[in-house]
Amino acid sequence: MAKIVYGFGSSHGPLLSTPPEQWDLRAADDRKNPQHPFRGSVYTFPELVDLRRGEKDFHREMSIEVRRSRHERNQRALDRLGEKVADVDPDILVIVGDDQHEWFFDDIQPSFTIYCGEQVINGALDQEKMKTKSPGIAVAMSAYYPAEDHIYPVPKDLAHAIIQGAINDEFDVAISATQRAGPKGPIGIGHAVGFIYRRILKDRPVPVIPILLNTYFPAQSTDTEAVLRIWQIDRARDRELEWREREQAGRNLRVGRHQPLRYRRGV
Repeated sequence: MAKIVYGFGSSHGPLLSTPPEQWDLRAADDRKNPQHPFRGSVYTFPELVDLRRGEKDFHREMSIEVRRSRHERNQRALDRLGEKVADVDPDILVIVGDDQHEWFFDDIQPSFTIYCGEQVINGALDQEKMKTKSPGIAVAMSAYYPAEDHIYPVPKDLAHAIIQGAINDEFDVAISATQRAGPKGPIGIGHAVGFIYRRILKDRPVPVIPILLNTYFPAQSTDTEAVLRIWQIDRARDRELEWREREQAGRNLRVGRHQPLRYRRGV
């Protein structure tokens, strides 16, 4: 049987994996980005600064003293989370995370995708690709991608049960049974999943069911509607796991589940 034994949420933003002295590198990228989604609209960096002027003292918030203090707190919290997951020692992880044009692009951009292949690969850090990235992105890439390919098994039966349960609950989810591929072979699972394996699990190959979300690419519902839909599909997934716990004997799968803390991009 499958039993939910632990649930947690975590950000996986690049500043969590960037020394506080180098946070300005990321700000330089943001200043070049002409499209920052924020509360249902899109803004340039100067427009967003002007919009949020007076909201708080951002100059003080970005002082090196505040940066170092928050970075230390973040790292302590991530360490504690990693220790807790290790203590729970789940047999399976169900990871809900956003796909930021990693597997899905303008040709298809599903709201929810449940992966049900035999295995999923977290591809090795591509050194050549890293050279094409800006310093603000490159500095954090090793937090998501290992030095060599890591392969995680996928419990297909449980993945299919979650899919069927979601459909029964009137979610027309996308289903992926084959990892996306490019000219060099399989495209590794996205950074939202990679961060959990690299930072929280310390690269332990725990079997996983990835559920991928369209977090902010158009067209999509408003922030409030998107949060409601994510909550609804989260409950649909949990109901299916709870049903299998009641109805199936002979197996004792301890399931951990993760979903990202929602955030808004911008200043």
